[in-house]
Amino acid sequence: MTNKNPAGKAFYAVIYFTLAVALVLIIALFFVVLGDGEVDGDIIDTPNSDKVNDTDAVDVVLDNTPLFPTRETRTSYVIPQNENVKTINDSKVTSEHAILVDLSSYTSIAEKRADEKIYPASMTKVMTLIVACERITKLDEMLTVTDEIALFAEKNDGSGIGLKVGESYTVEDLLFLISYQSDTIASLLIADYIAGSEEAFVVLMNDKAKELGLTSTSFANCTGLYNDNNYTTCREMASIMAYALDNEMVFRCLSEYHGRPLTIGGVDCIAYSGWYSQRFNDKPVFNFKENGKNISAKIIAGKTGYTDESGYTLVSCAEIDGKRYVNVIITRTNKNSTVKVQEDPSAEQVKYIYKTYK
Repeated sequence: MTNKNPAGKAFYAVIYFTLAVALVLIIALFFVVLGDGEVDGDIIDTPNSDKVNDTDAVDVVLDNTPLFPTRETRTSYVIPQNENVKTINDSKVTSEHAILVDLSSYTSIAEKRADEKIYPASMTKVMTLIVACERITKLDEMLTVTDEIALFAEKNDGSGIGLKVGESYTVEDLLFLISYQSDTIASLLIADYIAGSEEAFVVLMNDKAKELGLTSTSFANCTGLYNDNNYTTCREMASIMAYALDNEMVFRCLSEYHGRPLTIGGVDCIAYSGWYSQRFNDKPVFNFKENGKNISAKIIAGKTGYTDESGYTLVSCAEIDGKRYVNVIITRTNKNSTVKVQEDPSAEQVKYIYKTYK
């Protein structure tokens, strides 16, 4: 049969060929984009190279992953009121405020004015550590002490080991100094590193308090220096501590006390945990008898504090006969209190509360 329309056939052949070429180009472009510019949906900008291999791309994504997310062990960290709670009212506990919490049942088992406003002093730094550790991606990054931060610490009578302007310290060392020495400079360096300023970091602290369901806690700084708007209660401080124990790095900072070697002002030294060394004389173990049975107890973590307004403060966690407890004590509500402030009895009172009311 003779083809009556050769021009029409040629036209359709051109169309089919063009479509085929376009399809091949689209498929090729798809594989180029998938292979060179995307890993698990995250676009990677590579202006100085023609190709980024898969290993490099994965490293870039993982660098922004926090090292220490909190592994929550309970659905709520709010400590409920307990109808059967014991009242701490004997003369051996001179502190104006206290609470003892059984972490296994997550109930308060002994209290003394536990829901009144108190100024936590450097117990504040438990929350500082929580916010920092949940966001840190590198422990070995070096942070340098600035004139501004050092001057602020000096003017406000900040505590610490005496970090020097111009010297640099690792993030890990600074975290431990926040716990060991209540170091004001270390706290401010970490706050700037995490959030860009102390003010922005404090916003994160208050956000975390709300996330935990705390309604009587407010933070005005990351250091615990006295401020009318930096307050909590013994009950809510115990909640913060319970949450802190569920974060690997925060727990390390609050529990280790063997010392960390540092070089400060060109001098080699070792930083120790102030609360273990001073409050418990490096002897966190204490034994007692209960109903004729020998009971072994050990303070496994803690954070101290002091301001004129609060006196000495201490939040701690103890393991007693296989169970964990959290205790918070505050010497006084304000500096006009008639309660005599003494440092040594604070440790003895803590041990007494654990032994007597657990």
